[in-house]
Amino acid sequence: SVDRNGDVYSINFDNGSLYRWSNGHNSHRAVFHLGNMTNARSLFVDTNGDVYLGIGNNHSGVYRWTQNFTVLELALETKHHCYG
Repeated sequence: SVDRNGDVYSINFDNGSLYRWSNGHNSHRAVFHLGNMTNARSLFVDTNGDVYLGIGNNHSGVYRWTQNFTVLELALETKHHCYG
């Protein structure tokens, strides 16, 4: 997913981390370790820079991190997988 600043977000399922490549930089940095929420199905960044992640396991729902990954909250609870 790409935000309005051109930063690119991606999930690495091998190590359970969410990465951000800042616009104009060649390297990435881990911004969040997903822990037991590694069964992600979708990733979306809104115009405010909040990152949404659809999870499809026993933590099913859509989770939101506010800009700069300071707050994690359940934005939508569901019993089904969430696909982007």
